[in-house]
Amino acid sequence: MLRRILCLVLPVGLTAALAVSYGLADDKKDTKKEDTKKDAKAPEITPMAKAVQDMHMAFQLAQYGREHKTPEALILAARVIGSTPLGKSDEKLPADVKPYDQHKEADDLIAEALKLPDVNAEIQKLATDTRKAIGERPKGATNGPKVYEGYLQPGDSREYQIRFAIGQLATISVRNLRGVDMDLSAVCNRSGWNTGDRGYGDPYVSFTVGTVSTDGFTVRVANYGSQGGRFVLITN
Repeated sequence: MLRRILCLVLPVGLTAALAVSYGLADDKKDTKKEDTKKDAKAPEITPMAKAVQDMHMAFQLAQYGREHKTPEALILAARVIGSTPLGKSDEKLPADVKPYDQHKEADDLIAEALKLPDVNAEIQKLATDTRKAIGERPKGATNGPKVYEGYLQPGDSREYQIRFAIGQLATISVRNLRGVDMDLSAVCNRSGWNTGDRGYGDPYVSFTVGTVSTDGFTVRVANYGSQGGRFVLITN
């Protein structure tokens, strides 16, 4: 989906670079590997799982736009972030911390894009059209991915007990709102099978929920940075 949108709004060379660098390739990648596993059943990818994938790719796209000062990338990231339905977090935050507002983040990304030196009339129109498209999307969705958010001091962590349906693709993305060193892990409560992302930035994991990795998981977000930081965990 994102690759198709990229082709519409970004130059061909940039689209290819993003596809390679940030995994925005078509769904049929690695077909040779898949052909060798004919007995393996592909996981069911639900709309909520796909929404989590889209949000994570948009976070990466925003990072790319900042690093390369590319306004089109920031505006496209804003469109995906502002248009993807998300559930509402019920967690209590510190009194001085406002809940995550995806529409504000989208608007901030557009404003950031319009301050870059390469902005022209075409990009300004793209920004206007994107703001309009986001504004036309229904607010307060209740059928989107689950959202958990919090604040972690250095060395602290937060655990969540999350159940996924067997046979489906589980997708978990963490939005790192302060740029600290956040890590993500998921451990099967029955078998001990685990996966994680310890890279710097916005961590993400996905896996097929099967008979070895049953439906109950402990999902953990940890702050290994030297400063406190906010996070938003999004999952199906």
